[in-house]
Formats: sequence, C-alpha cells, structure tokens
Amino acid sequence: MINSISPSYPNNNKLSIFYVNDTHGNTDNMDGLYVASKTFDKKVSTEGTPSLKLSAGDNYSGADVKKNDFVMSMFTQMGIKYSAVGNHEFDEMSPNFSKTIKTNGVNFVSTNLNIDASNELSSLIKNVAVEEINGEKYGIVGLTTDELKKCASSEEAIQGINVEGGDKAIQLVQAKIDELKNQGINKIILLSHCGYDEDVETAKKLSGVDIIIGGHSHTVVQGANNNKNVVYDKDGNPTIVVQTGENGQNFGVLDVEFNPNGVLTKINNEVFKTSDVKSPTVNFLKDSVMGKSPVVGKIVSIDPFPQNKRTDPCGWSNFICDAVKSEMNVDIAFMNAANIRKIPELGVLTERAITETTPFKNTLLTRTMTEKEVVDAIKFGAQSLNAKDGVPGIVQVSGLKYKADRQGNLLELSFVDKKGKEKPIDIQNPSTTKTYKVAYDSFLADGREYPVFDTTGKEVQKFDLLKDQVTASYISKMPEQQKQALEIKDDGRIQIV
Repeated sequence: MINSISPSYPNNNKLSIFYVNDTHGNTDNMDGLYVASKTFDKKVSTEGTPSLKLSAGDNYSGADVKKNDFVMSMFTQMGIKYSAVGNHEFDEMSPNFSKTIKTNGVNFVSTNLNIDASNELSSLIKNVAVEEINGEKYGIVGLTTDELKKCASSEEAIQGINVEGGDKAIQLVQAKIDELKNQGINKIILLSHCGYDEDVETAKKLSGVDIIIGGHSHTVVQGANNNKNVVYDKDGNPTIVVQTGENGQNFGVLDVEFNPNGVLTKINNEVFKTSDVKSPTVNFLKDSVMGKSPVVGKIVSIDPFPQNKRTDPCGWSNFICDAVKSEMNVDIAFMNAANIRKIPELGVLTERAITETTPFKNTLLTRTMTEKEVVDAIKFGAQSLNAKDGVPGIVQVSGLKYKADRQGNLLELSFVDKKGKEKPIDIQNPSTTKTYKVAYDSFLADGREYPVFDTTGKEVQKFDLLKDQVTASYISKMPEQQKQALEIKDDGRIQIV
C-alpha cells in the first residue's frame, strides 16, 4: 500500500471519499452500506476532513421500479452525490430512469453517452460536474461502458442512446478535463463504468485525471499499489484506480492529499465488508416502502454464490432452471449464467428474496430445438470458459448434464428425462431430426449475447411469466415439510474440469 508518493506541503488539500459500485439494487446489503456511510460521516466530521460520496454505477438492476426507487432514496439519504451511468441504470427504461434522477439527490455523469434530444435523459445526465468543498473545486467526469448495447436488458431500453468507445471516448473525456483545467480546476475524478483493466489503461492515456472510481468488472481492488492500481498519466503524474466488487458486499474509503498543483501526494485506499455493519432499521424501511413480501418457504442450507457467476456451476441456478422446466412442462430449461446476481440468505425465503436473485424482467417462452441446436447452445456457452472474464458465460440447465474443460471444449453431454434417466448425446454427430421442447427467456431469445438462442424466424410460444414467479409457484406445490426445509445444492449436472 502506498501512503506517500511525493513530498507533503503545509497547504496540501485533503479529501476523503466513500465509494461504491455495482450494488445492483441488493437491498440485503443496503443496511450495511447505510450504517457504513453514517460511520464515515462521523469519522470525517471528527477529523475535520472534507469528504465526498460517489458511485461508479449499476446502482440497481432489473425493472422493479419500486425497488429501484427505494435503493436510490437510500443513496440519497446516505449522501451519495454523483454516480456514473451503468448499463443496468437503463433496465427500468428511460422514463423511469428520468423520474429516478428527478426525485432523488444523486447526479448522474457520463461524458461518452449520446442521447437523442427528444429523450429527457439528455438534459438530466451531465457530461461533467464541478463540486466545491470548503472552497476547493473538484471536476467530475464520467464514462459508460461501450458494451451497453450488449449488456442492456433489451434493445428497447436503450433506443436512441449510443455510446462512444475506444479512442473517441478518451478524446471526449480529455476535452472535458482540459475545459476544467482552463477554469482553474486541477483535481479531477473520473467515475467509470467500464471495468478495472480498461480503467487502468484509460488512466495512462489521459492527462490530468487523479482518481478513477470504477465499476462493471466487479473487481475488488484493495490498497494502493504502485504500477498496479496506482498508474501514471501522460504527464507522469499518479492516478489511483479503485473498485469494490459487486452487490454492495463491500464499500471503499479513499483518503487522498493533493499538492497545490492538484497532483496526488498521499493515498490510502481501503475496502471493507458490508456484512461487518448491519442495522435492522433499513430492513424495516424496506418493508414499509415496498410492502411486506409473502413467505414461500425456508432455506436450511444453500451452496455459496460462485466466485465467478459466469463460469462456475451454481446450486441456486440449478434450482431455478428446475422450476422453469417443471412449471413450463418442457424437456429442457436454459438460463444464461450471469442472470443470477445473488443467492438467497439462509432462513425465511420470501417472494422478494427470489426476485432479487434474478431481477431482470425477461419473460419466458417455449419452443422446439433439435438435438444439434441443443449441442450448439451448450458448446457456445462453454467457449466462455476460455474467454476474458468468462463473458458471456456458460449456460445453466435443467434436463441436461454436461462436462467441459477450462479451454472451452464441450467433452460430454447427456439428456436427463423427467424420470431422471440419463441418455448420452453424441456431441460430434448430434441429430438434426430429434427434437426437445425447451424453455428460456426473452434475453436469450434476442440473440445479442447468445446468437444460438435467437428466435428470429422460429415458432415460439411466449408467456407473460418471469423466472422468479415460476420459482415461487414451484415451491408452493411442494409438500409443506419440504418447503420448510429447502436444501439448495449443486448436484454436479455441470462439471468444469
């Protein structure tokens, strides 16, 4: 950890930043974040240190407007003043995102978004902001991932919204930094929802950026390490790049000091676990604002959330796929691995807790697929095992078992019928005439991340049903004794070797 990187001066400017990223609307951790922010307030007040609270975007996920409004109202109460624009900010569609901005105290900043003038967001999202604290001015610029089109919940959600990427994005940010410097503002913070590796490279290409609060890649960046997350810009001055992971599991506190020229002289960065600070007050507020959620069962044991949700098997994903297969009365159910954003906690399981694990409002459909199409789908997902960060991710399943290696090769595949009988599939020569009835959601069906599931020109039956709804229904049909003793385990249907 780097605590000092150049000489101190008597009139150096100190700043303490409380930061979060990719909380994804995880209300289970909102109480911890709230308590942590209040503890931070007491600390900086006692020390007399100027402070700022920031987010790197994806503050919520999914189209549950009531839940998203609750999350943003909590951010407002916590005092988070500025946020990057993440891809999930558009899950609830532009009109609702606009309402969120207007009714809460968080200011959204993005320098590389192009939004049609007819869209109210064009006037609500700023490409640069200036924050004055104790007479010192800080410039704040923002970057949104150029993967927005691929990551958005639907094409409709980002209609009329485009993102500049690559060198063009760098040029846009640099132009705003230069404008700020011309105004005498030499302390610059970039709120970036582009991913840790990209942020590190961005810092090297810019001149004058001091701090990058990042998100999107869900990376936990602890400390301040030279030539790792402390890198040097085109002028040879240091830039600190930080990030806290995802789902509100952590929060960060960054203490810095600038010399009179706006160059960082001291850095202390720490990431803390939210679980270490909890408060029942926020859960009470959640029930008050969103309503008490019906109880569907009780979990007595559950496998932990995978370290990499895109590439590792997940017991809760198995359970949801089983629910979809059963409730939709199909042979096979598919789900993209990244669809699951958390697992429920042990104890009472409510409908809301299920919804928060899969917050995207992607409706279900059924169709017929040939054996070859099924094999192609599993092979396509398996290729993610050999891709950077596992993007887009393996395919979670019910009604199938498969084995793949870390190089992205599918090794074995079997169909498992409704009686549990396993039948091997020849993955080298799959049948083009044998068919299965399958179910998956509208996200897979649009083919943006998984072209093999594209339903264009296919005969499909669409349902106004969501995965969380059918999961709750699936549990409701279980015997009472089973409902009250749910055990969620990875049964080995997907093996990665």
